[in-house]
Amino acid sequence: MNFRFAFALISWIFINSSCKNEEMPEKLKEISFTVKQPYALIHNDIVCRDNDLFITFQNLEDRSLNLYWFDSTGLLGSYNKPARIFNNALFFQIFIKSLDSIVFYNNSDCSICIADSTGNILSHVKIERPATSLNPENYLYCNGNNIFFYNADQHLNVGIPDSRILYYKNVNPVIQLNLAANQHSFQIPFGDFPVLYKKNNFDFCNYFPNICSIDSNKTVISYAADDSLYIYVNGKIVSTFPCRSQFVDKFNAYPDDKQSDMLFYKQYLNNEPRYLNIVYDQFRKQFYRIVKHRFAHNKDKKLDTKSMTWSIIVLNSEFEKVKELLFQYQFFTPKIVLPSKDGIYIGSPYNPIDPCGKLTLTLFKF
Repeated sequence: MNFRFAFALISWIFINSSCKNEEMPEKLKEISFTVKQPYALIHNDIVCRDNDLFITFQNLEDRSLNLYWFDSTGLLGSYNKPARIFNNALFFQIFIKSLDSIVFYNNSDCSICIADSTGNILSHVKIERPATSLNPENYLYCNGNNIFFYNADQHLNVGIPDSRILYYKNVNPVIQLNLAANQHSFQIPFGDFPVLYKKNNFDFCNYFPNICSIDSNKTVISYAADDSLYIYVNGKIVSTFPCRSQFVDKFNAYPDDKQSDMLFYKQYLNNEPRYLNIVYDQFRKQFYRIVKHRFAHNKDKKLDTKSMTWSIIVLNSEFEKVKELLFQYQFFTPKIVLPSKDGIYIGSPYNPIDPCGKLTLTLFKF
């Protein structure tokens, strides 16, 4: 039954994507520059220094940070920050607010630190609930003095059904830490797992929601296998909005009897659709929900790379769906979506170990 459904679903996607006249965003221009290999993308504030943009990568050999400043005319400059400044933290444990405000998770004492460009520690806060340090999906997110990270309960094994349901029911998945001078110990655990997760104790191999902070009080939460968006103000839920992709019909749960099957796990992560991120565009007062589609296979049971697609759901300031824009993985990557005053930059696929090290960003008008 599941195989018949999967075949019908894939056929539905192909038929609908070929029959619909998908609206394509207007392409304005491209810029390219060389980055040092091998690297991983760092989460960072996008706009600073009179609306110039920067994108940051961590060199995976020496763990140094390479920051690239650019605007619509091209690359403006680059900076390198040695690993000692942020205590050799990994790329998902770092958030760049500015050149002199590098936020990182300190594994040695389970603390959140902020360092300037010379390595001088500006803030050091011991956190009550240790953040997971080995899962790349458990990354730091910052907005002003607020730092968000995920509440990974070290005593519950989500691979075991009995522990997973306790995790879903008892753990608030997000922790907010306020770094204001008089609120260093002010930690707010908040959020609640979606009904789809809890009702049947489903495992979607993703326990960390995406976070988008509009201001110091309002936060948008998006889960990988849930169609809704959840709005929180000061850690309290105030509203829920439907935000379903037209390209996602169903989320299949991971089978509990496949927990030790690494090949199946890899195929599951590759094939299943999911919501990858939620991005706020402060210039247009819009939100962009990034969607990975179900991947199709050819007759040889290999991924049909030319047909692999993803999309961006565009929402207005009231979280009403305006449109959904379709992209091909062959030409664009959902990992880099950067709103700017000139438009929205989307990165082209990149190979982090490619010796050429060329990164291309395309500027679009949505």
